[in-house]
Amino acid sequence: MSSKRNKKIIIHTIKEQTLTRTKRRTKSQLRCRLRKWKEDATVVANQDISLPIAGIKIKLQEMSGQYTSLNNAQSSSDAASSSGSTVSSKSKIGEPAIGWAGLHCSFAQTVNMKELILLDSDSTDTVFCNPKYVSNIRDSEDPLSISTNGGVMKSHQKCDIPHIKDVWYNEHSMTNIISLKDMTSKFRVTMDSKEELALLVHTPDKIIKLKQFSNGLYAMDPSNEKTFMMTKKLYQFLNTLEENLGFLSPRQRKRAKLARELYEAMGTPTVDDLKAMIRMNLIKNNVVTTDDVNLATKAYGPDVGAIKGKTTRSKPTPVTSNIVEIPDELLEVQQDLTLSMDGLTVNSLKFLSTISHDLYYRTAQYVARPVASVYEECMDELLALYKRGGFTISEIHCDNEFRKVMDPLSARQNPPIMMNYAAAQEHVPRAERNNRVIQERVRAAYHRFPFTHLPRILVKYLVMESTKKLNFFPNKNGVSKYFSPGMIMHCWNSPKWLC
Repeated sequence: MSSKRNKKIIIHTIKEQTLTRTKRRTKSQLRCRLRKWKEDATVVANQDISLPIAGIKIKLQEMSGQYTSLNNAQSSSDAASSSGSTVSSKSKIGEPAIGWAGLHCSFAQTVNMKELILLDSDSTDTVFCNPKYVSNIRDSEDPLSISTNGGVMKSHQKCDIPHIKDVWYNEHSMTNIISLKDMTSKFRVTMDSKEELALLVHTPDKIIKLKQFSNGLYAMDPSNEKTFMMTKKLYQFLNTLEENLGFLSPRQRKRAKLARELYEAMGTPTVDDLKAMIRMNLIKNNVVTTDDVNLATKAYGPDVGAIKGKTTRSKPTPVTSNIVEIPDELLEVQQDLTLSMDGLTVNSLKFLSTISHDLYYRTAQYVARPVASVYEECMDELLALYKRGGFTISEIHCDNEFRKVMDPLSARQNPPIMMNYAAAQEHVPRAERNNRVIQERVRAAYHRFPFTHLPRILVKYLVMESTKKLNFFPNKNGVSKYFSPGMIMHCWNSPKWLC
């Protein structure tokens, strides 16, 4: 029994000696670590740093630069009764228990959050707290309540910031926050995490970078413009003469200069011609070789005088003929045409619309006033149009409302135009269908406009242009599936159009 008791005493003594040496070595290492951290980081004065070593607690006095060691180790009796494999530490109530995992310390933020501007994707409202960044601070009738991890924060004031108006202002807020929703409504925001952990806001004249801070927030510091400003510049890389000569030795520079002087003395021929003259030994007492000419070309580049003197206007693109001849037989058969005519109203503006049978050529003429004299002017223009195209109007179908205008007009023509009026309460089907097609094209063009209200002059030309474009394409029910009504009437892309 005595031998066993002696073994236990020896083992306990060895453990105490080992523990004492460990404490001394750990204290020495701790002093080195604290000295290094003192140089690399800023620690708030009087901040506690808990150490997992035998109840030792170190308080760092930053202001005086002194380190005070507070030994809160257990008493010798407590140490003797404790297990040799475990070291316990007494701490104040509320302090977390720290094991052998390592050294734990907390540092306060060294950046003033009120000086930063954050871009937050989780915030639905923009809130500023720094009066230097805002203008026009004013009271708001309806307050803003924001739920945070610290409770509910109410804002009773609004302000304006550049490019974004009517945002919230709260001087008690921790930092300045711009909602990503508000930012994307004004500018394009991009991010490429492979290139850099930063959000890029693309304004018209510059790019603003909000980089990721150590706490994971994306923010910018307006006081340091170099950290967030990226100017949009277009770069063009050029090789200067000094850079080109820097790749040559002094002897090569001298040879290149002689080659360029020879080139200018020979009347600035092409480089290939100059090399040919040197190879054929056509220049007496010449010391310049073809290698010297190559060095001169690399160093000096093309001769400026030769470029300015020899450059001519580039050869223009040759004009290709896209004339398509319309068969004379088609034109001869369609010499006498029949028209269907009707009135058209678009946004209270009146037009006179016509369509020729078989040819399907359409017109829409603006009627300033619905009186006989205006209609006669429109008909004179229409008859002259068909006459220039080599066609004659022999018959017109229209409603009975045009009788008083068309009877004297048709009688004055040579030969007279045959008039076919619709019966009472009836309409001309072909003319009604033509009006429907024109109205469809006008509505389709209107819905592409970025306007909700159109002026009268725009409506006028919208109807006329929509009707004109209908003549660009061959009609499936027309006289030709290959020639459009406009080609047949105006001789577009045909030899007759040239005369």
